[in-house]
Amino acid sequence: LKIGNTPSVRYQFSNKEGDRIVQLQPTHLLLNWVRKDSDYPRFSVLNRVFTGILNDWVEVQKGNDFSVNQWELGYINFIRRGGLWTTLNDWHRISPLFANPVEDFSRLILDDQSYQWRFQIPEKQGRITLTVKQQYNAQKEWGMMLNITGRGPASSLEQLTERINMAHREILYLFEKFATEEAKNYWGFNK
Repeated sequence: LKIGNTPSVRYQFSNKEGDRIVQLQPTHLLLNWVRKDSDYPRFSVLNRVFTGILNDWVEVQKGNDFSVNQWELGYINFIRRGGLWTTLNDWHRISPLFANPVEDFSRLILDDQSYQWRFQIPEKQGRITLTVKQQYNAQKEWGMMLNITGRGPASSLEQLTERINMAHREILYLFEKFATEEAKNYWGFNK
């Protein structure tokens, strides 16, 4: 979104529970879900909330310099050590993209690994980037950070809505291909 000649400021608004944050910047209108004590809401719920916020914002902006130029949809998942993986050599249990374990480099011990894949969405509708790396979460737990982000051009509100829904379908498809059956069963994805 291009919001006009707004100064370079970021406003954040959160709901009473603190699990949804709306960010307003000169070039962005964002809705984030933050894990608290609540279960993860379905995409349809968050998409409905975002659409309501967007429609309200569009109404407020009537007569101002306002245009749509990009969409983005992201999923950030923290996979704690333990359960599916204990060492870096266990990552293949989560995804076949990690191939086989790195066994022996003589005196060298594998200390860290990270991956990034970029996928083009057909008809130049955007790109999906899948990034995996080790890091600490906010609770100081060590684990695997899995970030799947779709982003691309949009020239109207209708196209923005259409492409966010398309990105959701493509990200689910990518995750389905990314995760092993063992991982999907562990996370309850196959239910």
